[in-house]
Amino acid sequence: MLGNPELVYVDDIEGGPVIVVRKYEDYKSLLNKYKPDVMYASDRYFYFWDGNKFYALRRRGYKTFRDLELSVKLGFWDASENLKSIESIGEKVDIDYGKIIIRGYNKEGKQVTLKFNSEGELFYYAMDSGFEDFNEFVDALKLGFLDGESFRKALSGGFAGASEYFDAIEGGFTRFDEYDEARRLNIPSKWEYDLFKELSLIKEKYSLKTIEEAHLIKIICDMPVGERASLLSLWNRLHSERTKVLRRYNIWNRNTNWYGEPEILISPKSLEEYLVSSKIIRKFGKYDEKAKLFVRILPGGFLSEDEYKDATSRGYRNRREYLDAQKRGFIGSLNKLRSIEPFTIFETTYKVSGTPNLNLGEECKIKSGRIGEWKKLTLKDLGISTEAELYRYAVDNGFESFGEFFESLKLGTLKREEYLAAKKGKFKSILEFWISKGLGHSRRQELIREIYADYEELKKLKETYKLRTYGDALVFRLLRTLQQKKRKIDLDSLWRWLKECEYTYFSRESLWYHLGRKSRNYRTFTSKEELEKYLITLLKRHDELGTYDPESKLFVPKLPPVIVDGSNVAWEGRDKRGGERALAKNIELVVEKLKELGYSEIYVFVDASLKYQVEDRGLLEKLIVSKIVKLMPAEVQADEYIIKYALDIDAYIISNDRYKEWRKKNPDLEEFIKTHRVTFTIHKGIVHFDGKIEGL
Repeated sequence: MLGNPELVYVDDIEGGPVIVVRKYEDYKSLLNKYKPDVMYASDRYFYFWDGNKFYALRRRGYKTFRDLELSVKLGFWDASENLKSIESIGEKVDIDYGKIIIRGYNKEGKQVTLKFNSEGELFYYAMDSGFEDFNEFVDALKLGFLDGESFRKALSGGFAGASEYFDAIEGGFTRFDEYDEARRLNIPSKWEYDLFKELSLIKEKYSLKTIEEAHLIKIICDMPVGERASLLSLWNRLHSERTKVLRRYNIWNRNTNWYGEPEILISPKSLEEYLVSSKIIRKFGKYDEKAKLFVRILPGGFLSEDEYKDATSRGYRNRREYLDAQKRGFIGSLNKLRSIEPFTIFETTYKVSGTPNLNLGEECKIKSGRIGEWKKLTLKDLGISTEAELYRYAVDNGFESFGEFFESLKLGTLKREEYLAAKKGKFKSILEFWISKGLGHSRRQELIREIYADYEELKKLKETYKLRTYGDALVFRLLRTLQQKKRKIDLDSLWRWLKECEYTYFSRESLWYHLGRKSRNYRTFTSKEELEKYLITLLKRHDELGTYDPESKLFVPKLPPVIVDGSNVAWEGRDKRGGERALAKNIELVVEKLKELGYSEIYVFVDASLKYQVEDRGLLEKLIVSKIVKLMPAEVQADEYIIKYALDIDAYIISNDRYKEWRKKNPDLEEFIKTHRVTFTIHKGIVHFDGKIEGL
């Protein structure tokens, strides 16, 4: 025989071990070795070397060898000895001269005593009673069960013994917690317990004084919507169900039961009075005193129980609100929003309104998007826990539909006016919208256009002025802008502005950079000292921008040139027809005022004839000698020269002359004169210019 035989060790039968093998060749091999003690079993036949072995097998009570095999597998082999050894079974099992006696409750719930003459009989009973194995059979015996299905149901219901389980089943209970609470309340049946729970909930929900009121409301709620019930039929049902509960109690102990002695609804008349006067009843229907009829109507004007239950489960107060929510698309909306929680909402912390004037990085701050913060919010943060609360929140904030509200959340705002403006402008986020608004745009395409133009301008500055990087171009552009706007800037302010701009134009986190997708070729100034050195070097090459004072740490822009129409200024305020003469003093006052405002490139031109028309000729001679005033040749008209020279050097013209003659001759001068002519007044020696001329 090759290898070990496949065998099952059974036990001693008549003093010798019985060995069961599955293969015939194993049987033949072992037969020679253990002769009278070998048994062979195929799928169809039993082979016994000795007939006594077969009878010994039968004495254990097994009908077939397959049953014996199953018994061994499920743990029933030597059941008698095993049961003896389990102390916790107690009086539930006796072993008497080979007989097995067990006590407990059968599946009908009756307490019985069962006797088994053999181990096999016990095995067959356990199988017929639905036990899965010997261990489950023992566990059931400990709790007093003789039926497997009842034992398992008792365990799932939380019961700890067969007695209380079958007592509960008799009352209609399947769960121990309900049975236990009912027992403490002296409630014998599941029907009465369910009634108690339902009426208690109604009493609490509507703040009622008595259970009998709750009972009446339950009866009314059980009526189909639209059904009519007479006063007498309502009374009969209430009285019948109440009597079913109270009949278990005598007159002396009724007040101790959970229902209590009726106090309000004690007759049809008292029932009618209650139907007429109770505000709670009006939520569920309407009573007609004349017809003695009660008509079932749902609260909130709902037309069916299904509609009412669906609406109230979603938190809606009435049918009008429920239908409006349906129309706006809010039914089922809560779960859709929960699937995308938390929401990311952008809140501005920086005042944004229109196109800003340059104010030390204000424009850059807006471009960078650092004008607010993104916040993660949940429905709980918004005070929303039901679908109806979501509907009310959206409608109260002006949203027309759930679709609008949902799209608004995806854009990053809870404000409908922002959502509509962003949608109209085709913005992809509310941050894009706010940046555009801050820069004076209303459409995304305008923003994109400005971003690209912005980068192109930096590129052009870099190439035109042979600057090394875009960072250098940023500094150059700022200084040129300050020069045009006639504004000073100190080193600290310039440093802060530059850092903000570096983030805006060159950081991958910046929306401006992200939308522009331009080169990261820029200079990073690591310190103010490094920036200062670059500033000094840059202004040496481009002194037209202004000057930098290392001591005061101040950049002073170079103001544009100014041409003074000296003849016009000299005659200001003078009555020529009245015989008054021009004043050179007016010219001196205007020049001094311009210098006071920071202008250094000042040109004064006068007609040759003015020399003979001024009252203070000596002062005029002095101004000419000091080269403050230039006297034009007699053959040259000062007005013509002033306009041409102003065009050449892009200078302001100080004059109250409208130059109508020159505008007629050359219409192209119209716009230039309009934007470059600066009017003035002189009053008591004080000069005032119009808004085009500003000081630093």
